[in-house]
Amino acid sequence: MCIRDRRGLVFIVGKSGCGKTTLLNILAGMDTADEGDITVDGKNFKDFSPSDYDEYRNIYVGLVFQEYNLIEIISPSVKMWPLPLNYRVKKPILPF
Repeated sequence: MCIRDRRGLVFIVGKSGCGKTTLLNILAGMDTADEGDITVDGKNFKDFSPSDYDEYRNIYVGLVFQEYNLIEIISPSVKMWPLPLNYRVKKPILPF
């Protein structure tokens, strides 16, 4: 699969159990592929360090989970507090 157009949306569709979630987890750097290569802007996922994955997710990937797993004792206003934004990398280290 090759996605070259960065201006639009990409839809991943298929029957239950065909690997849609697995593909998304691999593309998000949360899981690793058993075979094949994932290359983003010329850099292979196999060459990524854990901090490279963190930076890649921070800058290039947005995730929305079906199960939020929120802590019930915290009010909704606190749950939406933008803590991750405080740790956002200002300048990317990767050559993307």
